[in-house]
Amino acid sequence: MSSPRLTNAKPLSKMIGELAVVACIQTTALGMSKLDKQASAEADQAHKAKSGAGKLNVSRMPGCEEPVAEIKKVHRDARDMLISKTTQWGPDRRLLLNMNIGEVAGEMDVLQREHKRLVDRFVDNASTYIAKAKANLGSYNIEPPSEEEIAMAFSLSFDITPVPDVSGFSTNDKTLEKQLKERFEADIASQYQEAQKDLLKRLAKPIENLVTRMNAYEEREALKAKKISVGKEGTFKSTIITNITDIADIFDGFNITKDPLLMEIGKKLSAFKGIEHTDLVKSKDLREVTAKKAAEIRELLGDWL
Repeated sequence: MSSPRLTNAKPLSKMIGELAVVACIQTTALGMSKLDKQASAEADQAHKAKSGAGKLNVSRMPGCEEPVAEIKKVHRDARDMLISKTTQWGPDRRLLLNMNIGEVAGEMDVLQREHKRLVDRFVDNASTYIAKAKANLGSYNIEPPSEEEIAMAFSLSFDITPVPDVSGFSTNDKTLEKQLKERFEADIASQYQEAQKDLLKRLAKPIENLVTRMNAYEEREALKAKKISVGKEGTFKSTIITNITDIADIFDGFNITKDPLLMEIGKKLSAFKGIEHTDLVKSKDLREVTAKKAAEIRELLGDWL
């Protein structure tokens, strides 16, 4: 993948900061397992193994996994939602376009309210769950979590912060200031390049799938013309298009430096907007054109990935 051209007079950090923010979702949950040292030692003895060879982790709340799993699912849904509308920014943060903040914040509000409902229900019934866990633990040397631990265990937060404007950094040592500004800008450029690459990687999979499924559908139609039973072989789902258009909706906004190659990919992606699953099923010509456009994008992606 070639580096983005950063020849603009305005610092990249400032350009990005005018169009996007850094978003982060953080979660905590109840630890559901714990090492039973006594049971581990007994297992080592029973198997004539070296002391410490076995590590027996025991569920702290056996029989009570479902309500915790429901809460953790909301955590996953929140992360998946944010990923779908952003691109990578460092190891654990996302770059969110300003124009999408309202939409993301609205969806997060719904998820956070559902999270609160599930957590409140679990906390309200904590004493019942703890009693059930104690009964199910048998002779294992593990205590269930306390009501206090359960009440404090779960969280789901959504934070947004500005992209640092490197031009605003200053120090009395101007030589050092210049060196640090160059370093900070290089870091921003590297993160921006990874953000673009992340988006292109996510686009590559549905593009490849579209080409493959269109070819498979043509083979299906050829067999049907010969009166050969095909069942559901070669069919495709409606998501074959929406998986591409969902990314296309945010693609142009992330081309902050107006890279020509990304602009060309974005232009070709616009051809998929308005295409419905039923249109592809009914029209051989549309399937051929759509597959050709996807193949062209696949070739362009090869220049970056």
